[in-house]
Amino acid sequence: MKSSREIGKSILQVASGEFIGKSLALGITFVLAKMLSVTDFGTYNFLLSKIALLSIIPVTYSNAYLQKSRLGDNIIFERSIFYEAIVLQIGLVLIVSIFTEFSSIVLIGTIGFTLFALLRVFYNLQERYIRYGLVTVLQQVGALLGTILFLLFWRSPSAEILLFGNIFVGILLVLVFFNVDTIATTKSVRGRFSFGLLREYKLFILYYLFMNAFSFSDQYFVRELLGMEELGLYSFSLKMYNISMFGIGPLLAVIRIRQIDLVKKSSNIKQFLKAHQKRVFALSMILGCCLYIGFQILVEFIFQDYRHSLNSTNILLLSSMISYNLLPFSFLLAQKRFKLIVVISAISLVLNIILNIQLIPFFGMLGAACATLVGHLFLNGLNVYYSLRS
Repeated sequence: MKSSREIGKSILQVASGEFIGKSLALGITFVLAKMLSVTDFGTYNFLLSKIALLSIIPVTYSNAYLQKSRLGDNIIFERSIFYEAIVLQIGLVLIVSIFTEFSSIVLIGTIGFTLFALLRVFYNLQERYIRYGLVTVLQQVGALLGTILFLLFWRSPSAEILLFGNIFVGILLVLVFFNVDTIATTKSVRGRFSFGLLREYKLFILYYLFMNAFSFSDQYFVRELLGMEELGLYSFSLKMYNISMFGIGPLLAVIRIRQIDLVKKSSNIKQFLKAHQKRVFALSMILGCCLYIGFQILVEFIFQDYRHSLNSTNILLLSSMISYNLLPFSFLLAQKRFKLIVVISAISLVLNIILNIQLIPFFGMLGAACATLVGHLFLNGLNVYYSLRS
């Protein structure tokens, strides 16, 4: 089992890639916010949220393989996993298209998300965290290049065209640097599992569907109740919120392995919380203060068109700080208590939707941000509460 120093080193290795990736994401936001109207900026991000909402297949594969690997199951992670996940993801999008309008942008986007997610879990399984972070960097470099290229060579590109460009170039760039056809595990294996894990982890799929629905529901109700311009403003707040969460990915990539190991050894979770709580709180507060100051400067001097979104941005920043403090101590996924996770996440999502409907007509974007804050506090708080009771 890794020491605290080794865990910290691993987190920093992943965080370096995530920090660069989020910096590039900020660059993309800068370009789009400057080149697109507020309304088109909202359309762009609404489509991106829809892609994230439907990209549940790779998340299931990723976490299932990670958990089974750490629990000692003999598994193999080979190139066919990519093909299976992509086929399943395409099938899901086509099924959804029966009930909604088909979008080629959404289809390409979910394929890209599948590729990126599975490459991350491959390196996470091997604990090669620099490579793990590099996937994020290349994804964002491709997105930035695609955005710039389409803006330069496409006359007045729409939000849809720009989104297609940055996802497509991101896919190409990742495939150039990571030859998927040569990926194979170095573990000793007796067999492999693939489609069967979707049945085993069906509750896990529901959980991540509910999680992705949080930000999507906010944007959906802002668009329906306030209009496209307000959607653009609130999308900017969500972009800042996503940037503020840059540390969650590397934190969970390393901590989740630690959590699974602790559960496997039947270790005391309360002792783990006491050992790390103060350090996590201090780091989150330092990060929160830096981000708060940075966001004020960005909106005041660079993104003046989005000044009206500043208050909702600050509320969402508070929500991210709560996540930093609670997520490391949520062990329900490691404990495979999927039914409880689904119940908690479903109740949290319903609470979020109800608050959106009730608050947005009266408080506008602030209502949507408050709905997210309360929903995440309820979700993460209950996760930690039931983790400590186990």
